[in-house]
Amino acid sequence: MDRVLIDIFADGAVIQVAALLGAALFFMTVGFIEARHEHPEGYLYLAISLFFVSAHVACLLNLPTHLSATGKLTDFNAWTWLALLLAPALIAVYLLRSLFDFVVSQNRKGLVKMFFGLTLLCYLYMLGAHWPLDVRGIMTLIWLSLFFKLELGLVRE
Repeated sequence: MDRVLIDIFADGAVIQVAALLGAALFFMTVGFIEARHEHPEGYLYLAISLFFVSAHVACLLNLPTHLSATGKLTDFNAWTWLALLLAPALIAVYLLRSLFDFVVSQNRKGLVKMFFGLTLLCYLYMLGAHWPLDVRGIMTLIWLSLFFKLELGLVRE
């Protein structure tokens, strides 16, 4: 019984670290958008993003690596961070931003963001579940660059 509770808490810690990264990503994009429009609250959002990044690093450094649930994080490197922590956060931010765009009646932007979020989900966890970590990390980097291009309006409509 104790082992099950430890696994539950370890899974929760990994989810928490990914959620902190997703929050940092969200506030970073909102901060860049607001700062680009010369609104002073953009710098506040960037500071909040910096807080979430520092909280992510602090929680990441204190993850229990001896547990079976976080056993995949024992050989931790940049590819592991990209594929196992940034990718789920990026997928969640894509899908939440698409739902927000649907609510404010920007259906085209919402569909594009939902498409990219769901394709990353399918590529990494359905088709590419057995792909090497570096391939999944490179795909995450490509989708991250697409995310910033979509959110910051660098793509022509």
